[in-house]
Amino acid sequence: MHRQVSLKSDVWSIFGLFLVACTACDPNGGAGSTSEGDGMSSGSSAADEHATMSASTPPTTGDTSTGSMTADEVTGSTSGAEGSTSEGSTGEQPTCPPMAQSEFQYQIDPGFTNPDVVDIDWECEVLNKIMLPTGATLMLECTDAGVPVDPAPRLVLTTSPAVPSLAIEVADPIRVQYVGYYDGWSPHNSLRVEAADQTLLIAGLSNSSSFNPFEGATMELIDPLCGPESDGCGLAQHKRVQLMLDDIIGDVQSRDYAEIGAYGVWAPSIVTYVDGSHCADVQSSWIFLDLVRLTP
Repeated sequence: MHRQVSLKSDVWSIFGLFLVACTACDPNGGAGSTSEGDGMSSGSSAADEHATMSASTPPTTGDTSTGSMTADEVTGSTSGAEGSTSEGSTGEQPTCPPMAQSEFQYQIDPGFTNPDVVDIDWECEVLNKIMLPTGATLMLECTDAGVPVDPAPRLVLTTSPAVPSLAIEVADPIRVQYVGYYDGWSPHNSLRVEAADQTLLIAGLSNSSSFNPFEGATMELIDPLCGPESDGCGLAQHKRVQLMLDDIIGDVQSRDYAEIGAYGVWAPSIVTYVDGSHCADVQSSWIFLDLVRLTP
């Protein structure tokens, strides 16, 4: 069972420490489902960025005046944390992580058939955990407002680098939240999996969400490791994010992977065009950021 809703509540867009709300948001298009409607997924690989974008990545029309807060509106002119110093400001800037350094996709299967918006909030028990070289799969038994979810769903994570471990065990009770929709070509998806004590276990964000999947963590933009790159649609600046997880601070550069305390953090693509996108079907900013709790 799932709810198909018209997302009229506040939409949160995250870029840095703050979450910015906008009201009267009215997303258009179908839900974030995989092809043929047999799964519901989100995520990005860095190799899909910019001029080579496909429908699975964040291109959209040049007109973003839909009432929702876009990523470039959130970032504004912010280029780093106040008082921070760019590592390349006094010399040659380091090379950014290469394309396809970090990939992360999450999928709830079986999915839903072309809903305008998917909005689920399930109480689940883990029936099985399968660790794979390409990620992890959780077999679940879930209820939606007390009604059993039929057929029983599974949560599939496809990652690079692989998830080294996962702090979820068979028989664990978990809460699974997911919201997904498309605004034109642009996917807006978010996933949060938390333990019974609300410990954050898995979180993912593609562009924006009606809730904060990273609740309990703090983050802010800091100076990136490298300057903007020309990609055929303009000068694309890959961002760098500093996170505090369980009072441990670390950072991750767009297209890279990092381990911060008990968490693995994937940043497939966090991008803002310096002078806006020159391609009509590519938006000016987007964020794909994901994390998994690796150890209890």
